[in-house]
Amino acid sequence: NTINCSISYRAINHYYYGWIYSFNRYGYTYSYNANEHTNIKLIMKKGFTLIELMAVIVILGILATVVAVNVSPFLQRANLEKVRADISQIEKALELYKFNELTYPTTDQGIQSLVAPPSDLKRPSLYPEGGYIKSFPQDPWGREYLYLYPGLKNSSYDVYTLGADGVEGGTGENADLGNWLK
Repeated sequence: NTINCSISYRAINHYYYGWIYSFNRYGYTYSYNANEHTNIKLIMKKGFTLIELMAVIVILGILATVVAVNVSPFLQRANLEKVRADISQIEKALELYKFNELTYPTTDQGIQSLVAPPSDLKRPSLYPEGGYIKSFPQDPWGREYLYLYPGLKNSSYDVYTLGADGVEGGTGENADLGNWLK
């Protein structure tokens, strides 16, 4: 008893815009046209390996670190300039307040008295309708500026921020910045 086994390798034909593409068991594509006859080998596309992806992620991480290190000093300088501009704006409003009231606001009244009139004004008729400043600026770290009258570091008053950490003292970005740093 013998068994006959025959395996048939049929070509699969596809028709596309008048061309016939035939895929057979060898992976070759035959295109038939009246004017040409070519053999084109199928190209297999592979994805990225895990090692290649990890290499790209490491390179991107190194680039991000280099950029962050180079941009950080500019960000610190921008924060310092914002503090200086805000304190200058508050100082001008305080000088106008003193011109009208003949004294600076007390520490209890705070610099909020520049936006809304306190109840114990000496000359309430001179207080401007919209306040001395329209809105009170916040420091670059999202906190309100602090006010102290009479000042400890300045002869008249202190307007300051506690820096990035929000704690007194510190160096660099965490240093206290105020109107005594001119």
